[in-house]
Amino acid sequence: MESSVEPDAYLVLAMTEAAQRVLSDPAATYRIAHDAMAELLPLVPTARHGGVAYSMWGSLADLQGDPRGPQSERECILRTRLAAEEWLATDSSRHEPVAAYFARWDTRTGPAWD
Repeated sequence: MESSVEPDAYLVLAMTEAAQRVLSDPAATYRIAHDAMAELLPLVPTARHGGVAYSMWGSLADLQGDPRGPQSERECILRTRLAAEEWLATDSSRHEPVAAYFARWDTRTGPAWD
């Protein structure tokens, strides 16, 4: 992370880059989710939604890679693509839409996981 970029702004940049990568290479969603986790890890304690973003990408990857299931590449691609599309449709310049996005994708309580 560049030290000159405020953590919340960097989170937006990292999320946007990951979402764009997902849409440009859907077959690589599992790897992209892991890359996003690595990029977001330093933001967990500093960015407002860093922990939720990190958990979201981890849970998306787990759809394919977690031995507890469902171990579905198709499900991983579909959900990750949905998360990416929704992020890119979010007005990331305003706090309220960003907060609503992360509330929806919060792995503990968000309706995106229903």
